[in-house]
Amino acid sequence: MRFTAWNILTIVALSVSSVACDGLTKETPPLPALPDTGGDAATDTAADAAADTTSDVEVDGSGAGPAFVLGRMVDVSGATFTMGSPDIAAGAREIGRDQDEAQHEVTVANFAIMPYEVTQLQWRAASGNQNPSGHAGCDDCPVDSVDWYAAAAFANWVSRGEGLQECYGFSGECDGAEVWGDGDAECGSVTFLGSSCAGYRLPTEAEWEFAYRAGTTTAYYTGTPSAADDCEPLATRMAWLGCNTDETKPVGGREANSLGLFDMGGNVQEWVNDTYALYNAPAVPAFWGAVDKVYRGGSFRSTAKLARAANRGFGVLMGDSLNDIGFRLARAR
Repeated sequence: MRFTAWNILTIVALSVSSVACDGLTKETPPLPALPDTGGDAATDTAADAAADTTSDVEVDGSGAGPAFVLGRMVDVSGATFTMGSPDIAAGAREIGRDQDEAQHEVTVANFAIMPYEVTQLQWRAASGNQNPSGHAGCDDCPVDSVDWYAAAAFANWVSRGEGLQECYGFSGECDGAEVWGDGDAECGSVTFLGSSCAGYRLPTEAEWEFAYRAGTTTAYYTGTPSAADDCEPLATRMAWLGCNTDETKPVGGREANSLGLFDMGGNVQEWVNDTYALYNAPAVPAFWGAVDKVYRGGSFRSTAKLARAANRGFGVLMGDSLNDIGFRLARAR
């Protein structure tokens, strides 16, 4: 465990294939067309995935409803699954396991999730050309240095733009991008309408792990390691981690899971909706005397163990931002 402090101009419809996978529905999503950043190999990989997609995204810095294309969401059919990782009682302890990963059965409803982490281009389009990222200058890299409040406010902005219910209510003024656009927002107390809310939101912790696993039960969706290795090949083939990069990379550059979701294990860690608590205990926002929100997955600063499906990140307060934490959005279906 690691402790670390609208307008839509065009959306091109592509054909989508669906494949049954242990109660999940696979959609192969298109990546929104992204600007040429000079021929970087990972950028080219992402661009290849978007060959048949065209999007017209303008960022003029005015903050007055900039054009924005969110991209296709991947539909996930809900089911009951085993959340967490096996311990000795289950016959074998998962390599890298932490004590807060007790296995338990969880049922999730149908939902949809972004196939990629929210990019710097998408954030700039929403925020009037602001970019809080510590690794700026890469439009198709994930946005980073965004606190939990700002991520939730961004979700509300997307919902408003599509005429959907806003899933978060804030006691403070948090509607305008001038408040949250720099990634560092203090939005007062938060009311969440629940995972059945019609608008966009952060995924719940259970939804995130369910989507990551995509029907698998192994440490990584690529398999189970045979030994502890900070640079485990099963992890690095699906994730940007500390041993294969020292900065964020364009989204979609590593191997996707069977749902077509990219970067779940690395690139940047991802905020989820939940307040941290042990699975068998009530939620307690008591760590360091303030509210802890969970973040999931590894990052360019992580070892392979943090890229596991069951790994839980905490210790970063919801008003804090780090240059290896970003997010992706979800919504009910």
